[in-house]
Amino acid sequence: VNNATTSNPEVFIYSTWGRRKTSLPDDAQSIQKWMQDIDAFQVEWEAFAQKIKDAHPTVPVRIIPVGLVLQELQQRVLDDTLTLPAGLTFRETFFKQNRPGSSYGGCDTLDHIHLSKTGIYASAVTHYTAMFDSCPVGLPTQVPYSSYNDGCITDDDVIVDAPLASLVACYHRYLQVYLGRHVFGDSSAHVADP
Repeated sequence: VNNATTSNPEVFIYSTWGRRKTSLPDDAQSIQKWMQDIDAFQVEWEAFAQKIKDAHPTVPVRIIPVGLVLQELQQRVLDDTLTLPAGLTFRETFFKQNRPGSSYGGCDTLDHIHLSKTGIYASAVTHYTAMFDSCPVGLPTQVPYSSYNDGCITDDDVIVDAPLASLVACYHRYLQVYLGRHVFGDSSAHVADP
């Protein structure tokens, strides 16, 4: 903030997620731990945002809650309210396969932290929502990633229900603006949690 090149800087903090279980398949315990880790990380992201806000009270500070959006999508899979393509699991849909020759098993296993194209799409609409204060419903849902072929996957399009991913991102923006969670610097938007 001190080195900003604009007179009205804004700070955006990309909140992430933790590692999945390195061995497959995921089980109920490892999924629950992953979701709890996201909650724990979120507390730290919010404390970090508050420190910035305390040091620079006039600067808007927003968290881009990608971890929370992934957590919500995982919960919807567990609740059977999000149907994934071709019977894939959440992890098979949102996390990429490991690279060839990887010490984690190569193409036959799933990466435990890096997102697939579908996960990247969910992250992108969350960024869009937070940065532009706008719901991304209606944005393109067929997003080619021409440079994402890592030797295990092909350059296919996003394979999740993109409108649902957009709605989840909008839901988290609603929490930010109307409940005052994860957003600092606009006192008119902050109200007490119900």
